[in-house]
Amino acid sequence: MPIYEYFCEDCQEDVEVLVLSSRDAPECPKCCGGRLRRILSVFSSPGDTGTGAGDSCAGPGTGGFS
Repeated sequence: MPIYEYFCEDCQEDVEVLVLSSRDAPECPKCCGGRLRRILSVFSSPGDTGTGAGDSCAGPGTGGFS
């Protein structure tokens, strides 16, 4: 039972919807509208600061070896 992110064309909100079956038409949990457009989900991993791929590298002045 995946959770998908949608944009509701009726209430103009981004919503998350639990989809029980691929045959079921999802419904907006905020306005009960049926005009949903699936959008790309953004996810993070544990420890991810979301500021870039090079964050974990030690550079000058960060306590690493010089």
